[in-house]
Amino acid sequence: MTADYDAALRSHRIDLLYDGVALVGVIETINKPDHLLVENLAVAPVHQGRGHARTLMAHAERLAPANGHQEIRLYTNSRFATNIALYQRLGFEISHIEAIRIGEVTHMRKRLKVP
Repeated sequence: MTADYDAALRSHRIDLLYDGVALVGVIETINKPDHLLVENLAVAPVHQGRGHARTLMAHAERLAPANGHQEIRLYTNSRFATNIALYQRLGFEISHIEAIRIGEVTHMRKRLKVP
């Protein structure tokens, strides 16, 4: 709720996923010095459960090595157990849990097997 989307559009990579003419999802990534950060991943509710999040994350896994990274990181609200479970199925591991003023954030990472 405090994200500066104007700044994000200027400095982050934003990729959109379409199913035909319908926009179904978005992934926002940031190149960090030693990893690719998935800042935001969203799939429209009516299109959820069809593998679109997996498709977007596979895209991030191609972007990371193309930008010289062997690791992808992300974070999510610790209450979002469904998201955490999805990321774990995709090979991410919990690196740490951070306490913040309004709850907890689960930080996750995935090391990529890059030739």
